Amino acid sequence: MQEAFPDWRGDHPYLVSLAGPDPKGHDVKMVAMSPAQVLALDATHRVLAVTGTISDDAGNPAGSHAEPGNLGAYWFELRGGRWFVTHRRDSILWQGSNGEVGTVKQADLGPRRRALIVESGWCGQGYCVVGLDVLEIGSDAASLVLADAALSSESLGVAEGCKEMLEGAKDLAPATSQALTPDNCFDIGGKWRIAPRADSDRGDVVIDFDGQELVEDPATHAKSVHNVAESVVFRYSGDGYKQSDGRNPNHTV
Repeated sequence: MQEAFPDWRGDHPYLVSLAGPDPKGHDVKMVAMSPAQVLALDATHRVLAVTGTISDDAGNPAGSHAEPGNLGAYWFELRGGRWFVTHRRDSILWQGSNGEVGTVKQADLGPRRRALIVESGWCGQGYCVVGLDVLEIGSDAASLVLADAALSSESLGVAEGCKEMLEGAKDLAPATSQALTPDNCFDIGGKWRIAPRADSDRGDVVIDFDGQELVEDPATHAKSVHNVAESVVFRYSGDGYKQSDGRNPNHTV
């Protein structure tokens, strides 16, 4: 961090003013920078990924529910035993909620294909959703190759009795059972992985899902619980990942 931000001392947030997430707007956001990941591109090149939380002038979190957080990246080269910054990208992605970007991980898409994986989401009115973004990190740039793929969705805080219904309860009060619908009772989780491909230098992004959702027979209107167990596959094509197989069972809220 100190090589990228010489004034940073490690005992207080490092504040930076950035253009906001709306590319057509003119708002400026104050963000508190924190180190997130260090990617090794090769023996002499590294990339530092930093998260930026929307903050006040003292570095205290100040993002509203609807505001995303920021992800930035800084490229380094080893020269004479010291790391030097070669490229700076204060903002490569705005994502998340409450002024925070979410969870940042790193992965290999394939040989010499490094990536940052961002899991971010929001909760509101009893619903919670999480999305997945994949940024391929090159020698001097970051490319968003998969944007906001639905990773998980749940509505356990929306309607009374939903959790019990999904767990198999049979003794719910009639009024409670009647209030539950496929739109307000589901709990689906997803885990991503990179599946290598012999014929490509980029593997597939695969999301495996499990969970439960309430379904209703269109003819009889009888309600039952459906166990979710399926996968969706995204394959690299052209300039990014496109869905190539499977289905994403997450609910749009």
